Amino acid sequence: MAVPARVSLSFTTLLTLATQGTGIRYSLPPVSYAKAIDYWYGTCMLFLFAALLEFAVVNSYMRKSQKFDDGALGYQTRASISKYPQVKTAKTIVEKVFAYRSLCLEFAQKATRIDQLSRILFPLVFIVFNVTYWLYYKFFAAE
Repeated sequence: MAVPARVSLSFTTLLTLATQGTGIRYSLPPVSYAKAIDYWYGTCMLFLFAALLEFAVVNSYMRKSQKFDDGALGYQTRASISKYPQVKTAKTIVEKVFAYRSLCLEFAQKATRIDQLSRILFPLVFIVFNVTYWLYYKFFAAE
């Protein structure tokens, strides 16, 4: 999904969840302790915020990867890129290109690893939360 669409969808979901949570809390009688719905909405907000953070980290790594790819092609030779030891120690142009390409690949692999791990962990942890939440409130909290 494109970056602007993914960010817009995430923020729209976050705002919708916040609005629904506020509406539900106002329709319930006020109490001094946290209700089950508070835990539910709090956890959902936490997951949504974590997904936004994960996207920001992956996007950052991919941008770094593209920056090093540009450097390898000779379009970009900034001082910020040259601070990496692989680039600093390269003596020939071929070594510099190889250093840029290896950094490009390294950042792209990190981004891919984080994204793939998140695709498994986020749903898995949310399922575990759901099972725990509903079992607790269905069977144990009623007593």
